[in-house]
Amino acid sequence: MFLRRLSLLVSTVFTLLAVAALPACKDYPYSTSLPGTLDVRFKTVSTNIPYSPLNSLPMQLTVVRAIRSDNAKQEVFEDLRAIRRYTSYFDAFSIESFDSTNEIGQSSTPPGSFIGIDLIIQPIGMVTLDGYRFISISTSASVQTYIALRTPISIQEAKTTTVVVTFNVDSSLTRGAESFYYKPKFTISSVQIE
Repeated sequence: MFLRRLSLLVSTVFTLLAVAALPACKDYPYSTSLPGTLDVRFKTVSTNIPYSPLNSLPMQLTVVRAIRSDNAKQEVFEDLRAIRRYTSYFDAFSIESFDSTNEIGQSSTPPGSFIGIDLIIQPIGMVTLDGYRFISISTSASVQTYIALRTPISIQEAKTTTVVVTFNVDSSLTRGAESFYYKPKFTISSVQIE
């Protein structure tokens, strides 16, 4: 019995000495940056067709993507709670579009450098002017619905980067005898970090 206790005591002492001889555990500083927020807004610019609540131009928006400097693609959903993007429709002649408050995408995005935004967007139906004139929109087979806009965009940790995509109606819609001819003219008009 005495030998058992002695061997237990000796083994406990050796275990404690062995543990004390080990190098101390280190806490490694694992730090990951917080995401930023990418906010994409739509703005309509036109001198030929000024804002009026009686005018409308329905648009179909299928894709909004941010393109990182290494060409990785970041999907930009409708809002921060969305888990995927659905095809959405909005009026390019709404007061929100003319004021650039029409939010077409918002996503949490890792900090870094981006080279631009890609959209799949097109007008649908007809242009309505003055509430009673309905004018069809004609597009040629060569007109692309895929729009690649390239401007440097910086996403910073815990900050909101607002990108305004401008739709130039005067350059995009040319009046014909009985319809508008559509050739898209979109640009990134501003990038602001708040």
